[in-house]
Parts: sequence; structure tokens; C-alpha cells
Amino acid sequence: MILLNTKIDVRSIVIFVAIVIVGVIFMYVKEYFDKKKGFDSQEKHALKDIFQKLMPDGTAVYASWYETTRNGNTKITKYWYYGIGFNDNELCVVPLSIDKGELSYSKHFTITKEDLGMITCNLNKKDNMYSATLYDKERKEILQIAVKDSNTKEDKFHPVNIQQQEETNAFGAWLEAWQEEVNRVNDAPVRYKKVLNADCYEKVNKK
Repeated sequence: MILLNTKIDVRSIVIFVAIVIVGVIFMYVKEYFDKKKGFDSQEKHALKDIFQKLMPDGTAVYASWYETTRNGNTKITKYWYYGIGFNDNELCVVPLSIDKGELSYSKHFTITKEDLGMITCNLNKKDNMYSATLYDKERKEILQIAVKDSNTKEDKFHPVNIQQQEETNAFGAWLEAWQEEVNRVNDAPVRYKKVLNADCYEKVNKK
């Protein structure tokens, strides 16, 4: 059937709309099951196992960071993945490699409050998302990370199913306390600057 005075095929419109609806339903169903799996996922257990060895008295969270740059018609997005362990005295940072849900690492480093000269952060308590930039005594950037409570396998650049609501709440409280103490002791101004300093994954889009 062709609409009057047009060349639009109604059947084609119906098929297109049906495909869109099925696609949306599929995305919602996938996200629901990914979230459900994330509470007891292979990746979450692997993260806990890593910090059981490195920081058994700390809390472990999954963290990430990404940055997009443009060069002419080329857009490059870089992704960094971390395991973060924290307690009152230390922050343990583990750059992660992730392949088909398998978490691995080859190095880690520890940061104490005494190592830091300033912390800037975004504390989004409503959405339970937190990001931070850590600086040394010379105000040189050490690390930038973001932690959120819900992580699902949206694509290969979002490679884990990890639900970590309680851990993210704990990280937010820890971050706020460390920022207050570090900045007060070092008389640090509040400013924000990005830093990227670990192995990463790249996604390149060309127009």
C-alpha cells in the first residue's frame, strides 16, 4: 500500500517501527540480565580475589576512565580500567587488562595520604558516581578515576558486569574524607585537571 500523493510504503514503515521496538526491548532485557548477573559475576569475584592478595583489609571497587579527542575527522576514545582497593591509610591501584570477562594485571602501586598534595573530585551522591584526580606534593597529576555503582557489558569497551552499590557508597565516603584532609593539610586550592597515565584501550571512529 502506497500513501496517497506520496511514495511511502506503509508496510515498510510498519516493518521499520517493529524493528526499532524489538531493538529497544532487547536492549532493556539485556541490561536487566547484565545487572542481575553483576551482583555475583565472574568479574566481581575476580576483582575481590585480586585484592584479597594485595589489600585484604580494604574495600575493592571497579573503576575506569575514558577520554575522547578529535584530529580532523577522526575521533579517538581511550579507555582505562582499574581495580581500586582502599582503607583508611592507603589506596591500592591496579591497572587491569580485561579479555572476555577475564581480569588480569601485571603491576600495581600504592598511594598514601602523605604522598598527596591535592585531590579534586566530583561527588554525585544522587546517582552514586564519583570521580577524582589525585596530585602529588608538586601538584603533578598522579591518577584520574571514576567509580559508579552499575557497570554492564554494553560493548567491548564496557567489558564487565559488576554491580557494586555498597562498595561505591563506601568509596564516595572514603574519597570525601581523604579530599578534606589532604587539601586542608596541604592548603590546596580546588581545581580540576585531567590526567591519564596507564595502559589503555582505544576506539577510533573515522567519518
